[in-house]
Amino acid sequence: MPLNGSADRTSLLRIYQAVILSRIDYGCMVYGSARPTVLRRLDTIHHSALRICTGAFRTSPVESLYNISHQLPLDSRRQKISALYSFRAQSVRNHPINRLSLPASLRRLYATRPSHILPLCERTKMLLHDSDLNNVSVQLSDFFTFPPWLCFRSVI
Repeated sequence: MPLNGSADRTSLLRIYQAVILSRIDYGCMVYGSARPTVLRRLDTIHHSALRICTGAFRTSPVESLYNISHQLPLDSRRQKISALYSFRAQSVRNHPINRLSLPASLRRLYATRPSHILPLCERTKMLLHDSDLNNVSVQLSDFFTFPPWLCFRSVI
């Protein structure tokens, strides 16, 4: 800790990640369907916190803040979390989201009205397709086959 009593950059970033960023990330797949103007309000919180944590000036470019603090922009974080959720859902055999798909009529409707925001399952499919990750095979996990207390018997 510095002599003047202030916390160092690493400590401030950890506090920011634990207190603020965790709340921003929670439910980001749901509120990710909000209008971009609404989502930009969260960006100002993110940028202000990164400026405080790094000690950067108010006029510092946002890209340099991301670089210095090793943080992703919030839209990239939302995409990453959505992709991870999709892979986690694919690993569970009977996950409800695996059966969700838009009918062709609704796909055409969304295609003709780009101002309408797609549902989560379709946004995630497009994200994985654009990232060339749609053909990745995900290993099924059998986490829920056996209760955890029956998996490992301890002998005393």
